Amino acid sequence: MRLVCHRRHFTADATLSELRVDYESSTAQGAQAFGWVCEDQDRGLSQGMPLDVIASIKVQSETAIPVGTYRIVLEDSPKYGPDTLTLADVPGYRYIRIHAGNDDDDTAGCPLPGLELDVATMTVQKSRPAVEWLETKIRAAIGRGEPVTWTITRHAPTWRAYRGDPRG
Repeated sequence: MRLVCHRRHFTADATLSELRVDYESSTAQGAQAFGWVCEDQDRGLSQGMPLDVIASIKVQSETAIPVGTYRIVLEDSPKYGPDTLTLADVPGYRYIRIHAGNDDDDTAGCPLPGLELDVATMTVQKSRPAVEWLETKIRAAIGRGEPVTWTITRHAPTWRAYRGDPRG
């Protein structure tokens, strides 16, 4: 099972992404639209960057995790309980949990899934049912021994526009 978080909307505070679920293949084509994700500001980090570069760019509790692909594992969390959906081995980050929330104030780098989106307020809504559905499907896949990954990409035209790239 592969989840694809495609970042589409960027501001100095928050990032909104389309979330797709791909049950059959390792490509985004054919993935089913699921909902949306709210994260902190995307500061241009990527999984392959050296840790010292990530540390020099990252603002603690205000920076979205690097684009890349991460395994989803189940970990016990003091805050979110047993078998919490967790992104493993995120460079420069610890305890990245997939949990409910609506805006960038509800996260410290963690992705917040939701079923609805409001770009004007940079929020997601119906987050609890989104997380509950994801927990059920992901826990079942992990229980069957299937690898489960979370891939983060960017929509190139809106990313370039946000960054002030003249190519648009």
